[in-house]
Amino acid sequence: MSLVRKYDKTLRRRVALRAVWLPGTEVRVGDIMLLKNGALVSMGSLEDEHIDIRVSSIGEAQSLNLQSTGVSRSLIQNGANVTLAGLDARAEAELKLRFKQENSYFLRTPVLSGEGLEGAMNMARKIAKIPSWDHLKNYVVHKVWRASDFVFLGNLEGSSEISFKGSGEQVRNIITNGISSGLSVNGGHSINLEVMGKSGPIVMQVFRVKRNGEIF
Repeated sequence: MSLVRKYDKTLRRRVALRAVWLPGTEVRVGDIMLLKNGALVSMGSLEDEHIDIRVSSIGEAQSLNLQSTGVSRSLIQNGANVTLAGLDARAEAELKLRFKQENSYFLRTPVLSGEGLEGAMNMARKIAKIPSWDHLKNYVVHKVWRASDFVFLGNLEGSSEISFKGSGEQVRNIITNGISSGLSVNGGHSINLEVMGKSGPIVMQVFRVKRNGEIF
């Protein structure tokens, strides 16, 4: 199974949401998506179909903490392995992440903020009247959740390792909420996919529209 399919499947199982791929790629509420090679890709917006959209905040959601099988981590401080609870916030520490399997990943985010489409049912009835609409393949982005700062690391093949160094508090931040500011990074060249210190969409909720205007 490819990395994007594996990652998306985990999100669907854990939080019943779809992956934004790559994490941080701009996706907006009301976008029209098609599934390509396991990833939902934006092909335009409902506004391109002359359908006005209204968007409102849906508040905050929990942070995301995902780590696939094949990924291990170790925390080192004062030359010894320590637990997260045992980290000294002021002393220098190191986080080592080892990716031992292909298509493995590591995601950490802070609390997510969301926005959603208002009047989705009414919108679906308008969509059903579009002659060219593909009712099986077209998805509409109903809700999107964004992170102000996050870390996503993906390993497509072979094995790799990356390490982060900084104060115990900075290392704790990347583990608990994905904030990587202030950390030095070693070994990142061996990671196939690396998104750090970026803000943007992480997960989304989508729907399709039946010919009779019902959502599914």
